[in-house]
Amino acid sequence: SYLYTYDLIRSMKKPYMFYAPSMGPFNIQSRNEWRKRVISGAKAVALRDPISARHVTKLLPNIKVYQTLDSEIQHDIEITTNERKLNLYSELKVFLDSHKRCVGITITDLLWHPIHSKDNKVQQSIGNSFTYILERLTENGYGIVFIPQLYGVGNDYELMKSYCVNSKDYFIIPDNDERYDTYFQQYLIGQLYAVIGMRYHSNIFSAKMGTPFISVSYEQKMRGFMEKMYLSNYCLSLEELNPAALLDKFLLLEKNYAEYKNFLNSKHNQMKKESYKTTDVLIEEIDEIKESR
Repeated sequence: SYLYTYDLIRSMKKPYMFYAPSMGPFNIQSRNEWRKRVISGAKAVALRDPISARHVTKLLPNIKVYQTLDSEIQHDIEITTNERKLNLYSELKVFLDSHKRCVGITITDLLWHPIHSKDNKVQQSIGNSFTYILERLTENGYGIVFIPQLYGVGNDYELMKSYCVNSKDYFIIPDNDERYDTYFQQYLIGQLYAVIGMRYHSNIFSAKMGTPFISVSYEQKMRGFMEKMYLSNYCLSLEELNPAALLDKFLLLEKNYAEYKNFLNSKHNQMKKESYKTTDVLIEEIDEIKESR
């Protein structure tokens, strides 16, 4: 469906660019000529991770690829407004204050995924691994905050709710209150000790807010980000996921916590600058189009 849409735009001679998505792997060879036509027809190709850049340059060796970062990192959130929201959110504020440290969690069962949904072992591995790590964390005094990503009816709220075995150690953010939007989620993540995330943007938010995190990666987009930021030691692929491996990653995070947090904070401005490259490219292309007319 994406290829159809872009090919229609291309055939209508409408200018378009790729604004920092991920691309590849291009496994279905029969689509590659179509992909080449669509990608090479763009005014610019900006990609958010180095793995995607390698896939595209392999497919089209002569095309210029801007390797940037996810566009979400471009702008800092407004702190005062979201701090006020948290102070007014009395149940969550009490929960956070009653635990010395809280860990944010995002989980997806991948039942929506075109490939992983067909593998029952994947769901079993996810369930066993997260049940185990949550038990270990709460045994050691951590509070657990589940943060459903805002995907409407496709979010993971009900799945995460199934892991909330008590209200003393587990809290889940509502998925249907417009006050607790993506900016509030980012602020909240910034108040947590750490995050263990399967959802891509919970990990991007963590990096942006300087909160150490463990990424459970089911696709290249997160692995690519971790590779670019030299954080691959804190990334666990879906193929590697098991209870012991997930716990080992968290223990590594605990051991190197201060170093990890300082690293994220030291890279904050660099991440913003690299993320903003995509907008710079867009502005340049728009200016060029205007001049040509």
